[in-house]
Amino acid sequence: MTMRMSLSILATYIRAGFGSGRLHNYRPWLRIRRRASSPVSKQVFCNLTLRPTNHHLLSGLEYKTALLNSWLGPKELRECLPLWPDAHPHPQTGLNSDIDGLLDESPGLLEIARDAGIEHGVFPGTKVPYVASCDLVFWLPSKGAFETQLVYISCKPLSEIRKRQRARERLELERRYAKANGGRHVIETGESLPHKLIDNLDWLLPMRHEAQELRVSSQHSDFCSLLMELTKSTPLGAAVNQASEAFHIPVADGFKYFRVGVWLHRIDIDLNLPVVMSKMMHRDYGKTLGRWRAHFWGTVGVQNAGR
Repeated sequence: MTMRMSLSILATYIRAGFGSGRLHNYRPWLRIRRRASSPVSKQVFCNLTLRPTNHHLLSGLEYKTALLNSWLGPKELRECLPLWPDAHPHPQTGLNSDIDGLLDESPGLLEIARDAGIEHGVFPGTKVPYVASCDLVFWLPSKGAFETQLVYISCKPLSEIRKRQRARERLELERRYAKANGGRHVIETGESLPHKLIDNLDWLLPMRHEAQELRVSSQHSDFCSLLMELTKSTPLGAAVNQASEAFHIPVADGFKYFRVGVWLHRIDIDLNLPVVMSKMMHRDYGKTLGRWRAHFWGTVGVQNAGR
């Protein structure tokens, strides 16, 4: 936020709903705006099929991390989730009023910073406590305790972590915040991200309405089953053509079914390799899904995960 912050301006943002809401109603605390564009980082305004509105991802690293995690099958993504300075409702509130009453209040980041011996910080030129935020907060498809179903991901290049003590302090505060609220904290530096997998997901990513419509389509499920059978002996592109003919749909729709099928895990393909339509499809047997769910989500997220 480029303007000088004050308590009245802060209250205006809060009343407008920035940093609050769940599922379709969430509004990120920080948004991409023309006047607030970054000269050093690629900002991405996009939809990842998880809600009707687009996500405000403030760096290329955030986009890659959000894209990969969205494919893993979470229930929700809240980007730029504020870690309010004062005590506030638990980050899992807002979904079920009966459960809300059972969740402990979240400590404010001022208290967490004080206990850690770390300066919290204020908005420049003011005495107003700064509103920190976590880059990506995912709600996981797990039957574990409700408060443990959140994973907080901080996206920070390794070079910045090594150079800046303040960056390390901020990450420590985010770790403590996640722990205080029963969640899992992950630092993503980008060093180990699977580039070919992310490149494939980038071009396979369906429109939200495509994923919503085909998720509940029995025809789509049957198409994917047939395609899996055909690809045992037929190159991928030819198999999509044959499956399209069998279901009496245009070939263009068949390739849409293929893209959505991969996104919904109905088509098992190794996305760590180039996807070449003229060649045989390599199966993955769920190994890549399992690996990256374990990496980001831990054991809680792996349990009962799926579409």
